[in-house]
Amino acid sequence: MKTIKHNSAKLLLAAAGLMLAPMASDAATTVFTDTFDSGTGAWYRAYTGGSAGTLTNDDGRLSFTQNGTGGLEVIGRSFSTQTIPVGGSLTVSFDFRQTSATGIFRIGFYDISQGAFSADNWAAVNDETYAGYTTFIRNNGSNIARRESATFTTSAGNFYPTQGADGNVTDITSSGGATNFTFANDTDYQFSFSVTRVSETQTDTLLTVMQGVTERYSVLGSHTSAPHLDEFNTLVLRTSSGTALYDNMQLTFIPEPSVALLGGLGMLALLRRRR
Repeated sequence: MKTIKHNSAKLLLAAAGLMLAPMASDAATTVFTDTFDSGTGAWYRAYTGGSAGTLTNDDGRLSFTQNGTGGLEVIGRSFSTQTIPVGGSLTVSFDFRQTSATGIFRIGFYDISQGAFSADNWAAVNDETYAGYTTFIRNNGSNIARRESATFTTSAGNFYPTQGADGNVTDITSSGGATNFTFANDTDYQFSFSVTRVSETQTDTLLTVMQGVTERYSVLGSHTSAPHLDEFNTLVLRTSSGTALYDNMQLTFIPEPSVALLGGLGMLALLRRRR
């Protein structure tokens, strides 16, 4: 009789797993999707020094061309604030192509106090703050993940959240990938960048670069010192020179699978009581 109960418990757990698996997958939420079929959408540019580059729609892709005058330039997009609980993650994926050498690519999620941008140069309000995680790839130096935060004053042509020269910049433990990586011109790549709350004391970032089914580069960042960041409302991208093209961009939020976990724990407790 005990054996029968034990086997019944296994069957019930297996059935519970089948029922709970879709719940975990359905918990993923698409925050935004940008295909750039008809324009640049909600994307804006910003820079320090020199003059702004050109942000356009190029045959159904987002195109950003650096000005080449030595300024530091980024593009960014606001989204509704996403708070990541332990076990949750925020991931952006997109297609990437460069038509001339860039030398460096940087990507980051940030919490920016002004919250949303309405114009190029992001210069609507002064004395703002930002904090976030970023990872970058260089063709002539180490590729690392960082935690960045600072207070900045915006003005026309003077806003750059991933500069890394001001404010609090902390390199976090990184692993994976080669020291240098150079993108081939006129070649399609697929990017994925995520921030995951592993625990109350650990937050991981992961940047992966694919070319078709082949992984070309990846770097894992692990942040284990306080304070940890869990709120983000801005995606920022940087290339250091040339023209970069982006397409099929999607931001996905996966909350803590608490419903599935609680359901599974409840089923286990019930089975133990029956036994």
